[in-house]
Amino acid sequence: MIALYARQSVERENSVSIETQLQYCRAALRPPEHAQPTETYIDEGCSGGNINRPAFQKLMRDIENGRVRKVVVYKLDRISRSLVDFVGILQTFKAHSVEFISSQEAFDTSSVYGDLILKILIVFAEFERTSIIGRVRDAYDKRTDLGIYMGGRRQYGFHLEDTLVGGLKTKKYAPNPEELAHIRFLFEQYACENTTLRSVQTALLAQNMRPLDGADWTTAKLSALLRNPVYVRADSAVYDYFAQKHVRIVGDLPSFDGQHAVLLYGRTTHDDTLPDWSDMKLVPAQHEGVIPSDLWLACQRRLARNRQVGSSLSNQTSWLAGKLVCTQCGHALTTIKSRRADGTVRRYFQCIGRSHKKTCPGISCTLYADDLEDLISDCMLQKLGQLGTAPPPKTDTQASARNELTLRIRAVEQRQSKLSQSLLDGEWNASLLRLANEQAFELEREREALAHKLSALTQPESTAAGLNLADCWRAASFAQKKAAAAVLLRCVLLSPDGAPELVWTL
Repeated sequence: MIALYARQSVERENSVSIETQLQYCRAALRPPEHAQPTETYIDEGCSGGNINRPAFQKLMRDIENGRVRKVVVYKLDRISRSLVDFVGILQTFKAHSVEFISSQEAFDTSSVYGDLILKILIVFAEFERTSIIGRVRDAYDKRTDLGIYMGGRRQYGFHLEDTLVGGLKTKKYAPNPEELAHIRFLFEQYACENTTLRSVQTALLAQNMRPLDGADWTTAKLSALLRNPVYVRADSAVYDYFAQKHVRIVGDLPSFDGQHAVLLYGRTTHDDTLPDWSDMKLVPAQHEGVIPSDLWLACQRRLARNRQVGSSLSNQTSWLAGKLVCTQCGHALTTIKSRRADGTVRRYFQCIGRSHKKTCPGISCTLYADDLEDLISDCMLQKLGQLGTAPPPKTDTQASARNELTLRIRAVEQRQSKLSQSLLDGEWNASLLRLANEQAFELEREREALAHKLSALTQPESTAAGLNLADCWRAASFAQKKAAAAVLLRCVLLSPDGAPELVWTL
């Protein structure tokens, strides 16, 4: 079948009518083709700037279904006014062995000349496509460097309001009090060592804190919210956190003032075991954060080791679950329950390599859970006694002062680095070297003075108000012991004779 396509966007006095276009199309047919079946495809009132036209879409479907072998138009711009779209259309024609003819421009893809023109058009289309990609990328970089909202779904906890950034009209985040209450609850709950994402999800629902956007709480969504720096009051500690991940940070240290949040642009797997931060960009935001940096960073540390401790936290058979490792095969030990003749239940530990995989001879003696827990508990008590007391929580005023001192130290260190680099790169005479040495001495003295102030501010004024860790352990519940073991104990290595070796994290 031969397809005759005609398009007219608007009716004008000097425009070529649909009927005239079709007449020219029929005149372009070869004599043997006059007897062959033809079908007309007409789009009236449709622009050539895009391909979303009813008749044209029907034509393309018929081509893909093999019903059309030749397409004839009055002029090339009847098909499309976009070079990129036009080349894509011609490539579709070629893929389905469809000839294409323009009656007014003598364009025939079945001829050598027409094939040459097609290849030239493809080159120009690729150049246009590459140029557009480059312009979009440059515009994206410029706008993100300013911390401008780039569209997409709003962040939970905020709504959008109009603002000006660098003379550009854009949007910024403004607080949504009811949703931010959910966010604060989420961070405060997850920062506790004895909680998991699943338990936080349950706690949110128990508190009747359901999402206001119509979605459901899922562990994946909660994890994404916890990782997002759009909520944090970014200070020097947050700056260091992202600097260590080699994220490109836009803005100097003073912009991390402990009040405003930051925006993270780009994509990452959000998997600390497979970090992919090299293409990420961190920019100070226009809105203020709502989560203190120490709380936000505590949650990041919890997320980082979530896979390692998640299974042991959900195990309710022993507070040592997930921490015991067989030195012979490297597998963990699981808790086994056995009922004795008198009806009492006794717990003991057994290597998974023996009980499940049948690849390990296991521990030569019976490891009763009560006995091993008592032994490890005494070791924990001794370790906590060495740690002494936990300092009382620091006030917001102290946190602000610490951040200010840290920023000043970093500024001095940057000046020292620039001075060192200039000494390496420049040609200095004796007088300039003497002045540079004096400046270096003054900078180091200033840095030491600031570091001394920071150290004094970091130390608690009194330990009287602190918690005695050993006493806390004696009165700890099962969940609290499990949480403390997750923090202090990396693992307990058990030799073939059952002798334990404790590996501490501190």
